[in-house]
Formats: sequence, C-alpha cells, structure tokens
Amino acid sequence: MAERPYVPEEYTRQPLPEVRGNTPGGPVPESEFWEPRLQQSTEGQLKEIGVRTPEEEYFNFEHGEKFAMVREKEGDARQPVVRLHDGREVSFETWRTLRTESLRAILEQADPDYAQAYMTMLRDHPEMAQLNVHAGSKEQYPTLEFTGGFWKRPENKDENPSIVVEMSSEGHYQQLMVDRETSARRAADMLGIDFEELKQNPKLLKLFVFLHEVGHAQDYIMHYRNDPRNGTEPDYDPVSENQKKRDAEMASLPVPGANPVRVRKMLEEGTLGPYFQKYKAHYETRGIDTIDQLVAAQEEAYRSLPSEHYPDMFAARVLRNHWEEFGFGKKSGTM
Repeated sequence: MAERPYVPEEYTRQPLPEVRGNTPGGPVPESEFWEPRLQQSTEGQLKEIGVRTPEEEYFNFEHGEKFAMVREKEGDARQPVVRLHDGREVSFETWRTLRTESLRAILEQADPDYAQAYMTMLRDHPEMAQLNVHAGSKEQYPTLEFTGGFWKRPENKDENPSIVVEMSSEGHYQQLMVDRETSARRAADMLGIDFEELKQNPKLLKLFVFLHEVGHAQDYIMHYRNDPRNGTEPDYDPVSENQKKRDAEMASLPVPGANPVRVRKMLEEGTLGPYFQKYKAHYETRGIDTIDQLVAAQEEAYRSLPSEHYPDMFAARVLRNHWEEFGFGKKSGTM
C-alpha cells in the first residue's frame, strides 16, 4: 500500500505582531493603522467589505456600512466611526457593541446557555467578536444529528469564520454521549471530571461542544489570519493554508478524509462494511479486527488531530476558568 500521510505536529504558534507607533520621522498616529478592506463586485465596482483594526482584528460590514476616520471638533485627532446603511454615524466601539449584541440575540434564540458562554468567553477573547454565528437544525444541516455544531472556514481571507450551532434540547447531548462516547469521554477527561458526572449534566457537554466550535474559529483567526505573513507575503493565503494542514491531518485517519460523523453515516447506509472488508488486511496490521473497532479508532484518531486538540483545549480552558459562573459548583484550579 502507498505510504500514509503523517499527522503534522502541533503548529508553531506565531505571536501577534506589535503595532509600531514610531518611525525615523517620528510617532505615527494610531489612525494610520486602520485599514478599510475593499472587494471588486461582479459589475467591476469596488465596495467596502470590512476594516482591520490596529490590533490586527478584522470585522466584516453588513450591506451599506462604511468605515471613516472623522476629525474631532477640537484638535487634529481623528476617531474611527462606522456609517450605517440608514445614514447614521456611530463610533467604532458603539458599532462593535451593537454587533456583539446582535450575535448574542442569535445565540439567545438558539439556546440561552450558548449566549452566556459566548459573552463569558468574549471577556477573555475579545478577538472573537469577529465571529459570525448561525443557528440551525438537523433538517437544515443533517450533520448536526451526530454533533452539536460545526465551524465554517471563510471562503476568502477577507471574510470572518462562522459557526453553526444546534437548536436542540439537552436530550440531544444525552444521546451524543451514547453515539459519540469516545469524544464525550475525552471531554470529561479534559474537564477533569468522571464520565458519569458528565452524563448527569448534559449542559456541560453542550457548552463544551459549542466552545469547541468557537475554538476552531479562534485558531483560524489567531494562527492563520493573524500570521505575520498575511499581508506581507503575496502568496500567503490563510484560508488555503488552514485547508492544506487540515487535509493532511484528515488523510492520516484510519478512514482517510472522513470525520467520525461521516463514518457513522457510512455505517447506517451499509457502505462501511464493504469498505472494511476491502481493506481488512491493512486494518488488521493496525489491530483493527472489527467494524466497531474501526469506528472507535476513527473517533479516537480524529480527536487527537492537532486541529481538533486545539479547540478541545480552548473549550476546556474557558469552562474550567468560569466553572462556578456557569453554575457547575466549585472546582479548584484554572487553565
């Protein structure tokens, strides 16, 4: 058989570059570091799609919104503002607050626990105000049957990452502890609790899954879009770079390229059995003798991928650091 792709080691995390406020000619006003982003429409016209802040955070605009630097009434200082589609002009901080409230409203509709988790997490990770959130159902997104959400990689580097969250009851997560037991046990281990304790509190798994998906988006923002090469090297594209590393990792799985949800779908559809028989000799060399062992091995290998381990750690850290705030009683230690 052909040599299998290796699983890349944990990515080298690049520090966020500091904004330089001085040049040989003297201090540079902070206003110079705001960068409106433009995109050419199909009609050939340029339209404003967002703005990058001096802290290297990027925010998408809704239709009709535009960025401007407005000079204060007294002095030469300029302040960032956003002009809304209805003609109103608000400070950037006010606009950012309105955006955060909009995201919270979407999450409140899906599940108030999501909204609390998002607002709590935002205090520690303000960069996640750049996140787009969509509430969905299993009818809209069949993959939600075996998970609680998923993240969506941007289509281009000027877009923000998104997550889709499940609008469901905690009974959905009780069933996930059966269907995805390996992953649920991994979550319990990372939270420092027994699996039985997790089974008694499905809210814990619900928040872990939600924050895990946020962690995917945070990983992309901090370690791909904020990579110093983005904007300085013309050939660097954070979206394709993230996709290439993910593809290499996925190719290393027992069933290459398939996440555990897809493998379970193959089991339901009756296609996993023939697939296993075709490659049985290969799997036996890896100690996988049955279809059930293949399903379990796929789940375990998937959870160990660097691109899955990072969001797992992100979710565990937020939950452990705010354990009592989330209503889970007293727990010692933070991460």
